Amino acid sequence: MYDYHKLKWQYIGDYMFILSENCRLLYKLGFIPNNNPALSIKIRQEILESFKIDQAVIDEKVKQFEFQSFSGFDGNFGFDDAFQRKKEQGGFVEYIVPIPKISSIDGPPWKSIHAAVQSIALFTELARQAYRINPPTRMEKKQLLTLYVVANHERGLYAVAGDCSSTLCDWLESIASKGDIDNIAKAMEQTYSYIWDRFRCGTFLARLQDEGCLFLQCPSHCVVYPRSSRLKNGGVEFDSSEVRHGAEVLVLLSGLFTLCETAERDIYGSSY
Repeated sequence: MYDYHKLKWQYIGDYMFILSENCRLLYKLGFIPNNNPALSIKIRQEILESFKIDQAVIDEKVKQFEFQSFSGFDGNFGFDDAFQRKKEQGGFVEYIVPIPKISSIDGPPWKSIHAAVQSIALFTELARQAYRINPPTRMEKKQLLTLYVVANHERGLYAVAGDCSSTLCDWLESIASKGDIDNIAKAMEQTYSYIWDRFRCGTFLARLQDEGCLFLQCPSHCVVYPRSSRLKNGGVEFDSSEVRHGAEVLVLLSGLFTLCETAERDIYGSSY
């Protein structure tokens, strides 16, 4: 047996840091709540070339999950084209990650889930590296939330972690409306229902806590919660627990991506 929490933090390592106002905007996150829900990730175009992909890691994942392919950022990205490249606008390249269905008849039921989650986990690792080599410039918009996804299927180790910036915490504490928070829970519920192709009885919860912190919970008891108290003029680290597989990762991400999109629109306007 192994200590789950100790092992998880060996993977997350030194990623966690309290975001300051000096963290440059490298990517934007959003949720598309239509009949075929999807995650939206808009990546700063100039940093795509700085991403260093470890081919040995890619080869290992392709073999483990029997993926058909892996693509870099020239077109679609990820395992089995999980990130679909859409458009370039305002210095960002938009990728859409369609939410897969477990009940797909086009291949092994979980394969498309693995492709999406492994691709997202790889992207968050690449973005973590990019923060160290892309300092901000004056008067530049800043990152509201950073994300790190752990997806070690072999050990059943899944996690959604990261940081909320001080700006995002301020928005949650004093600006966010009840409707904003309700939309986060609705996004998680829609993703769950779409993945499993059935309605889920139970509570999908998004709740504000003290100091501008957010707590998310799904009926299977997987949660995202603040890992630290908010420091003066700082942000808050968040972590997750009871995340058992990739489908639950996508459910939680739908809530976090909705949070980011709503906050960015309110804080910086629709042109953000």
